[in-house]
Amino acid sequence: MNVTWEKAYNEAIDLVVEFPEMELTSALKQFASNHGIEEGDDLAKFVKWGWNKMLQMYADYERK
Repeated sequence: MNVTWEKAYNEAIDLVVEFPEMELTSALKQFASNHGIEEGDDLAKFVKWGWNKMLQMYADYERK
């Protein structure tokens, strides 16, 4: 997507890896807020994009 979304996503993933009890959606929302991603449509699109990115990475890993 864009650099802001990538940064927010990467920080959210780092948090979830460090604290596995953290729910991915919560982490994505927190770091979206930290990086200025507006609530509403932008936030919803970011969370959906983040989940899709994570699921695609998992699927790619499983194929190896």
